[in-house]
Amino acid sequence: MSIIEERKGEEVQPTSVEWTALSDLSNPPKFTYECRIYLLREDDGRYSVWLADLPGIASHGSTLNRAVENIKEAFIGALSVYRTRGSEVPWLARPEEKPTDAVERWILVDA
Repeated sequence: MSIIEERKGEEVQPTSVEWTALSDLSNPPKFTYECRIYLLREDDGRYSVWLADLPGIASHGSTLNRAVENIKEAFIGALSVYRTRGSEVPWLARPEEKPTDAVERWILVDA
C-alpha cells in the first residue's frame, strides 16, 4: 500500500529539503566537550588552571570555582577563533604531564 492510498486519495506532494553546510551556519551547533584540566593552588591562595590536552589555554581565579569558570570561558573563546578561521582544534595526542602538586579534574563545556 502506498502513502497515497493510506491518505485515502489525497495527493501527497514531495517536500523540498534544503541542505546547509555546517560552515555556512552563522550559529554553529553546540557540542559538549569533556576537558581535562590541571588546577594548582598558588602561594597567594589563588588557583592557576590550564587545559591538559590543548596547548596555550590557561587561566586563573581567586577561588577554585572562579578558576574553573575562567578556563571554560578561555576554552570557548579559543574554539570561537578556531571556528572563525576554519581551523581544526589542535588537541594534543597525549595530555601534558601533570605537575606533582597540581590536581587533575574533568569538566564539561558547552560550546
